[in-house]
Amino acid sequence: MISISDIFIQPSNYCDNNNCKHCYVKARNYNQQISVEIFRDLLQTLVSYKPICTQNITISIDGYSCRAEQYSKEICNIINLQDRPSLHTTTNTFDCLVNHLQGVNNIVNLDTTSYSDIKNNIEIIKSFKKVYNKPVIYNLLVHPMGVFGLDFNLDKFKQIVDTVDIIYVIFTKYSMGKSLTKDQIWEYRQRVKNYFKYWNKINKVVPSNKYIMDRCITESINNLSTGYTCSANSSLLQVWPDGSVSGCPYAYQSTGNRFVKQVDDIIQNLHLAKKKCEFYDCLLAKLVQEYYIKEHRNG
Repeated sequence: MISISDIFIQPSNYCDNNNCKHCYVKARNYNQQISVEIFRDLLQTLVSYKPICTQNITISIDGYSCRAEQYSKEICNIINLQDRPSLHTTTNTFDCLVNHLQGVNNIVNLDTTSYSDIKNNIEIIKSFKKVYNKPVIYNLLVHPMGVFGLDFNLDKFKQIVDTVDIIYVIFTKYSMGKSLTKDQIWEYRQRVKNYFKYWNKINKVVPSNKYIMDRCITESINNLSTGYTCSANSSLLQVWPDGSVSGCPYAYQSTGNRFVKQVDDIIQNLHLAKKKCEFYDCLLAKLVQEYYIKEHRNG
């Protein structure tokens, strides 16, 4: 038996937004992805709590293709189960989720939904929340080198703040473990500076109880005082489209077999990943700590 707080599943490498730069999924160049049958068996295993016991399942479902529709049907089959872990989805837009899950009736039985783009769905989401009283999270993706999303339209952004329950601030980053050139490492340091600038900017616009800062940043800072590593491997595991597993959602290399033939192969990969600690291989954590220590030393 393996116990893990959160399992994030990326069942498909299809995506609604093919032009999104710095995508950590596309960076891995998958040659295959698990079959619908294996995905179904994985979900059935997780909701049975044996041999994997998890509290939360998050599923990324983007790319409304024929094959993605088949994955979505398997999600619908477990949504209405009475005794299951908390079930969350993350999609690009609200419309995308409605298409995938065959209407609002299935969405209301999810525990949480999160979206990367809600600018065009604000009124729909307001109505959804008013009628069904379900929490909604906005994934605010912050691009590298200080392209501050708050500058695009402050009034529009305040509408988003008032609409959603939580804003999760996500900084784009290089895949963890990927070899970088000296120039890329220098550029990464500049990104880290901008991450902290953006954090200060968020504090001025968003109430502290309305946002969660990128955990890669906050957990790297917390490690300096507590000694605890990040949640990767210890309480979070990521299942990739090919069935391999990592602790870090941004890991460039996975643990275990990448050519899974049955759900037991994924279970074995989960066991192997749980035993690892990828935090000490994370360049971002080192750069964040380096910058944080320097800034606090200078007062």
